Amino acid sequence: MKQHYFLLLFTFLLSCSIQAQDLIITGVYDGPLSGGTPKAIELYVLNDISDLSIYGVGSANNGGGTDGVELSLEGSAAAGDFIYIASEQPNFNTFFGFDPDYVNGAAGINGDDAVELFMNDAVIDTFGDINVDGNGEAWEYLDGWASRVNETGPDGSTFVIANWSFSGPNENDDDNMATQATATNAWPIATYEAATTTLPTITFTEEETQLTENEGAVTLEVTISESGTVSAVVEVSYTNDENESFTVDNAVNFVTGEATTQQVTFTPTDNDDFSIDYYVSLSLTDITGATEGETVSHAIYVVDDEAHAPTATNTLGMVFSNNIEVNGAEIITFDAGSSRLFVSNAGDAAVEILDFTDPTSLTVLNSIVLDTYGSEVTSVSSYDGVVAVAVRAEDQSNGQVVFMDADGTVLSNVMVGSLPDMLTFTPDGSKVLVANEGEPNADYTVDPEGSVSIIDLAAGAAAVVQDDVTSLSFTSFDSQLTELTAAGVRIYGPGATVSQDLEPEYITVSDDGATAYVSLQENNAYAVVDIAAVTITSIIPCGYKDHQLPENAIDASNSLDFVFMSTWQTLGMYQPDAIANYTVDGTQYLVIANEGDSRDYDGYSEEERVKDLDLDPIAYPNASILQQDETLGRLKTTSATGDLDGDGDIDQIYSYGGRSFAILNAETGAIVYDSGDLLERITSEDEVYGAIFNATDDENAFKNRSDDKGPEPEAVTLAMIDDVWYAFVGLERIGGVAVFNISDPEAPVFETYVNNRDVTPDAEDPAGDLAPEGIVYIQPEDNATNTGLIVVANEVSSTVSVYTLANDVLTTDDFNAEASQTVAYPNPTVGNTLYFTKNTSFTLVDILGRVLISSKEVTQADISTLTTGVYIVNFEDGTSQKIIKN
Repeated sequence: MKQHYFLLLFTFLLSCSIQAQDLIITGVYDGPLSGGTPKAIELYVLNDISDLSIYGVGSANNGGGTDGVELSLEGSAAAGDFIYIASEQPNFNTFFGFDPDYVNGAAGINGDDAVELFMNDAVIDTFGDINVDGNGEAWEYLDGWASRVNETGPDGSTFVIANWSFSGPNENDDDNMATQATATNAWPIATYEAATTTLPTITFTEEETQLTENEGAVTLEVTISESGTVSAVVEVSYTNDENESFTVDNAVNFVTGEATTQQVTFTPTDNDDFSIDYYVSLSLTDITGATEGETVSHAIYVVDDEAHAPTATNTLGMVFSNNIEVNGAEIITFDAGSSRLFVSNAGDAAVEILDFTDPTSLTVLNSIVLDTYGSEVTSVSSYDGVVAVAVRAEDQSNGQVVFMDADGTVLSNVMVGSLPDMLTFTPDGSKVLVANEGEPNADYTVDPEGSVSIIDLAAGAAAVVQDDVTSLSFTSFDSQLTELTAAGVRIYGPGATVSQDLEPEYITVSDDGATAYVSLQENNAYAVVDIAAVTITSIIPCGYKDHQLPENAIDASNSLDFVFMSTWQTLGMYQPDAIANYTVDGTQYLVIANEGDSRDYDGYSEEERVKDLDLDPIAYPNASILQQDETLGRLKTTSATGDLDGDGDIDQIYSYGGRSFAILNAETGAIVYDSGDLLERITSEDEVYGAIFNATDDENAFKNRSDDKGPEPEAVTLAMIDDVWYAFVGLERIGGVAVFNISDPEAPVFETYVNNRDVTPDAEDPAGDLAPEGIVYIQPEDNATNTGLIVVANEVSSTVSVYTLANDVLTTDDFNAEASQTVAYPNPTVGNTLYFTKNTSFTLVDILGRVLISSKEVTQADISTLTTGVYIVNFEDGTSQKIIKN
C-alpha cells in the first residue's frame, strides 16, 4: 500500500510541476508615493489558463514565514497576459496609468518581504526567502523594484536570486517622481519574455503512397526531429473502402536516446473480387511529447488489380481509313443519291459539300456561305437530296432553317426559335424538327424561351413558307415549377421561368414518325413531343448517377499523376447531349450520351470546385479530406444544386455528366443500362491512348479533364448491321469512337474503341482528329467501297475522318437482280476470273469512272491486271454492279 501512496503523491507532484508552467511571478514593486505606494506584484501567463481559481498569492512579511494563500485568483487568462495585484488602486493608477487586476493585502509588501505563488495550495514559484527579513539582503527592493530575468523560472518553493534583477534600495525614493515615466530607474513593467520551449516535431516522411492491392505490405516512415520520449496514434481518419480491406499499425512510440524514425506497416487485402481503387487517409493523433510536423497525414492510394475494361469483341473490324481537313467541321450528314457529305462550318457560317464518290479520297466540292441568314451554322441534316441547315442569329433572336438541294442551291428559308442548335428529318422525310436552345446572352440579361419547331414539308422543300412552321414552347409547364424541380428537373437560371430555363439540345424521332424525344442538357431531362398532335406532352428527369457505387467509379482529380478509378460521395447529373432511339422486341429505347454541361456566363455562373463549396458538416464530416486537390477537391461541380435544406451550405455534391452512355425505356423513362465507368476504363487501358487518358481536345496533357467531365461522351449514332444493333459513341475530349453491341438493351457488349490522334506527350494541337462532334453510318450499298463506313466530323481539328467496318461487307447475297439482269460473280472475287450469268457486253471502271476493261459478248472477264479494291461493272442492259477485287 505504501508504494501506491507514493505513486499517488508522485503523480500529484508531477501534475503540479507540469501545470506550474502556466503562471509565474515576474516582478515586485515598492513605490515612492505617500505610504510607500504603489505596492504591486506582477504575474505572467505562460500558457492559456481556462480556470484561474486554482491559483493564489500570498506575502511573507519580515521573514516571518508563509501566510499561505491570501488572494485567490478568478476567471481565465491567455498566454502572454500580465496580471497585476496592488495593495490599493488610486496611487497604482496614478503612477502606472491603468488599474490593477486585483486590490488585496497580499500585495502589502515593503521592500523586504517575500511573495509566494500557489496552485491548488502548493507553492509553485517564489520571490525572496520567506524565512528571512530582506532588509540588507541582496534581494532587498525597498522603494524600488525587482524584475525576473527573461527566459527564467518558475522556481518552485526555492528562491533563485540569480533569476532576478534589482533596482537597488531607495532607487525610486524621490518625492518628485509622481509617475512611472518620471522614475529615475523605472521598473521594467510588462517586459518579461518567457523561454521558448522547443519540443521535437513528429511527421510522416512522405505525403502519399501508391500501390496495387497485390503488392503486399508497405512500410511508412514516421520520424521525430530530435531524440525524445514521444508517442502518437496512427488513425484511419477517412477511407472510401467500405470493407476496410486493409490493416495498419496503430501506434508509434519513441524513447529518448533511441532511433528517431519508426516504420508503420500498411497491408492491403489482395481480394479476388472485381472492386475499385480506394483511398485511405492516415493521421497522427494523440501526440504527446512532440508537436505536429509538416506532414501529420498520409494518403494511400490502393489500385485494384481485378478492375479492368472488358476485352473488345471487334466483330465489325472497325479501322481508321483516311481523313480530310474541312473548315469548321462540326455536324455531318450524308446524301446517298448524290454521294455527298454536307458538313456544318460554324466559323464561316457555311456548309461544306464533300464529294464522297471515292470514300478513300475525299474532296471538297463547294462551300455554301449562308451568312445572309444568320451568324453561325449549327447543324445540318439531309433526306433524299434535300439538305436542311440550322442558322442562328447573332444575338438571342430567332434563327433560320435554310433548305438546299445537293448542289447547295438554296430552295427556301423559314424562321424558327431562338438559337437553333440541332435539326433532323422525320424517317419519312415529311417534316423537319428543330431544337431551339434559347440560351441567355453573356450578361444573362436576355434569356429567351427554349422551343421545338416542326416544319411541314408536305408541299416540298422548295415550297416551304412560314405558315408551315409551328414552334412549340414550354409555357404550359411554367405553372409546374415546384413539381418539376421536386422530380429532379433542374430549373435554376436567375429569375427564369420554366419555359425560359429549358434548353433543347438534340432530337431523335421514333421510326413511325409519331414521337420525338428532345434532350434538355443543362436541365438534366428530356422532353417528349407528340408530332401528330403538335404538342410537348411531358418533361422527364434523367435522374442521378451514384458515384459511391463500385460500377460508377471515376477518376476525379487531375492532381494525381496516375489513373485512380475510385468511388466518391457525389452524384453525377446525366445531362445528355446527343440522343438516339431504337426498338427491340416491340419496346422502344433511348440511347443518351451523358456529356454534362454547366451554365458559365459573365452574368451568372454555377461552376464551383468541390474545394470551394461550403459543405454541410453532417453530410460531409470528412470535408477537409474530400476537399483536397488529390481527392475530390478539384472536381468541377455546381453551386446551383445541392442545398437540400435551404440553410446555405451544400448537402449533396453534384458533378456534371455521367461519363457514360445510357439506355432508357422510352415509355417509362427508366434507365435499363448505364455504361458506368467503362468509358474511362476503356480509354485508360488502351495500349496507345492510355498515354493521354482524359486529355483535353487540344493538348496531350495526361488527365487534365479528370477533374471536369472525363472523356465527355457527346455524339451517338445507332446502326443495325447484320441484324445486330450497334451504338457508336463519340468522346469529345480524348477523341475517338467507342462502339457497343446494344441488341440486348440491358446488357450491351463492348465492341471496340478506335481513335486517330497523335499521342506525343504534352503536345499542343496534336495531329490527327480532335473532338468528334457528329457521326454518321453509311451502309455498304450506299458507297463505292461496298463496306459499312463510319464518318466523323471533328470540331477542334476541323477534320472529317472515315472508318471502315471491314466485316460489314456487301456480298452477292445483297444483289437481288431480276432474272433478265446480268450478275457478275463471285463477289468478292476468288482468283483472277470474273464470271457473268449470261453472255453480255460490259465495261469495268474504277470508282473514279475510268474504263479499265471492256469486251463484247462474253461470259467471263480476266481481272488479273486489277489491284485489290472496289470496281463497277456496267452491263449492256443498263444495269451496274459494284464488285470487290480481293
